[in-house]
Amino acid sequence: PFAGKWGGWMVGAFNGAGYTTEEGNGNKAVSGLVYFRPTPMVPILKGLQFAYTGTYGKSNNKFTALGDITDNPDWRMNVVQASLQHAYFTVMGQYYWGKATRNSAHEAKNEGYLASAFMRIPSLEKMRVFAKYYHVDLYKGLASNIEHDTYVTGLSYDVTSEFMPFAAFERREYRTNLAAHLDYNKYQVGFQFRF
Repeated sequence: PFAGKWGGWMVGAFNGAGYTTEEGNGNKAVSGLVYFRPTPMVPILKGLQFAYTGTYGKSNNKFTALGDITDNPDWRMNVVQASLQHAYFTVMGQYYWGKATRNSAHEAKNEGYLASAFMRIPSLEKMRVFAKYYHVDLYKGLASNIEHDTYVTGLSYDVTSEFMPFAAFERREYRTNLAAHLDYNKYQVGFQFRF
């Protein structure tokens, strides 16, 4: 049921800046993933996985805020992850650090962390309770710094393995004092459809 009994890896060189943006330079971003499953033979722990993924390249835009308009900012992305999958639950934690983004005009640092989980309800296995917390700190060191905490909780139901309606509550609390950043509560009803 798990791809790669002991682990796996992927490496690629990528062109372009996404589906909606033209290529702004000749840079090819290099990205890789490596994951390891330390206990594939232990029934309760065979879904334990540790992973790292990273990207190294140049942003698609040139510097603007820092005065140098002749070069593209460096883009770095690193994520480490630990997760445990089981028939009745999944738990996951991530830590992210890096700088810039694929379309940034600066080299500001970014970091964040996430914890998420879901649990199937015994005797009603198609129903799940899920929760997620994440903290994001973007553009560290710039006046446009954005730092916030987000909390999500909800219920989902597997009508089929391809169709899953859900209801969720989301709360975001900003730690930065910008007029555009207002704390909010959001209620969501939707579905996930896989094909």
